[in-house]
Amino acid sequence: MDLQLRYLHWDGYPLTSLPSNFRPRNLVEINLSSSKVNQLWRGEQNLVNLKDVNLSHCEHITFLPDLSKARNLERLNLQFCKSLVEFPSSVQHLDKLVDLDLRGCKRLINLPSRINSSCLETLNLSGCANLKKCPETARKLTYLNLNETAVEELPQSMGELNGLVALNLRNCNLLVNLPENMYLLTSLLIADFSGCSSISGIPDFSRNIRYLYLNGTAIEELVAHTGPK
Repeated sequence: MDLQLRYLHWDGYPLTSLPSNFRPRNLVEINLSSSKVNQLWRGEQNLVNLKDVNLSHCEHITFLPDLSKARNLERLNLQFCKSLVEFPSSVQHLDKLVDLDLRGCKRLINLPSRINSSCLETLNLSGCANLKKCPETARKLTYLNLNETAVEELPQSMGELNGLVALNLRNCNLLVNLPENMYLLTSLLIADFSGCSSISGIPDFSRNIRYLYLNGTAIEELVAHTGPK
């Protein structure tokens, strides 16, 4: 089945996979939200034209196929794929990835240690309750959501995210320390640490910050911040 198909949208797709002879080489966007798939296809596929994948609420999918040839992929939406356990290491090579949404993937344990896409702007890992490590990302990231994850620490490269505007760490109960170089986040406007019950101290922040949420932490006092003006 070598089709000229460019756009496939089938909410609630009823089968567990796409046909074995499906060849998506011309596919630009695939949307199988809320479907029964537990895998998309077997083996390697030519995905050079693929830009957008939406598998949100596919509660039976446990792993993704190799995406190493989807070099033009910009958006990958896997929110509430509650059975997803494995995430392909090939995501490291998706140089044009802008938006990665894994919120609600509560069985997901590991991600690649670094996502190298220089285009990545949003990374949503909210509700990944078994995820213990936050991957390093390129500097263009503007939104990072680790709400209700099992993250124990943030990478020291956090201070390099000079485009980061919003940081959500709400209810990260295992997070103990924050990197000292947080003051380098000169674009940061919103930081939410509420419910981070193990955090007892907070580093300097840039004076540009506008909203700082600390309720439910172990912080007893704030000290004067000396970050850059």
